[in-house]
Amino acid sequence: MPAANLSELMIRDFLNDVSLPLQLRLDCLDVATTIRPAARVLVQLGNEAEKVCAALLSSGVAISVAKGIKRQQKPTHVTVHDWFDQNELGAELVDMAVLYIARDQATADGARSADETKDDVLFGKALGYPSCCVEWVQRRGCVPELSECLELYARNFAYDPLIWPGAMLNDSPLTPHYPCSPDCAQSQALAQARVNLLARLSCWEILETIIRAREMVYFLDDNQKLRAVSAAEFLVSGVVQFAKPSMAVAERLNIAR
Repeated sequence: MPAANLSELMIRDFLNDVSLPLQLRLDCLDVATTIRPAARVLVQLGNEAEKVCAALLSSGVAISVAKGIKRQQKPTHVTVHDWFDQNELGAELVDMAVLYIARDQATADGARSADETKDDVLFGKALGYPSCCVEWVQRRGCVPELSECLELYARNFAYDPLIWPGAMLNDSPLTPHYPCSPDCAQSQALAQARVNLLARLSCWEILETIIRAREMVYFLDDNQKLRAVSAAEFLVSGVVQFAKPSMAVAERLNIAR
């Protein structure tokens, strides 16, 4: 049995482990099935780190560990805080280990080294992000914030369900990066590759979670924070800055339900 197929079979239980953030599980899926050459993931020190490392090593994924730890705002059952999020005053912080993962040790070590250079272009390409998206972030000078998703990725109060980074709010991303535009073909291909693999692995509960996150209406609250509600709840919200899915989500993701 080819190594890639073996990895897919061995990581299926890991993908269905709802105690782990979906964002983390999808990043690991990318590497185990060669969608991307490498990924940077955060794991809570203790049982979570041990569980993740054991699953990755058993599926043939190499790990390189960053020096020190990162203090990160504690995730909830639906929200995983972005790497660049500013921790809110008084928020509970947890100690996170930073792991660089790849199909071989040299690539994992190379991703860690690229991150240590603080060169965003070098690091983004090491992680397999589309070059156009890496260069777009470099030109704008910073990675977008979730609150900018409406401005950057919605048109006429609608967003493309396949390439909607706002779903990170609900821990349901289909791209590991912020696309350079709503029409980025490379980002769309990466998102569709994730969907196709999840379908092939019969991870239907995960796909339902991803669909539900993209059937929601996203809007900015009074504090200019991105929020999401169901379409029914939004009917009485009175919010003016919002975006809805531009088409039926399952159809856009090419999922037969």
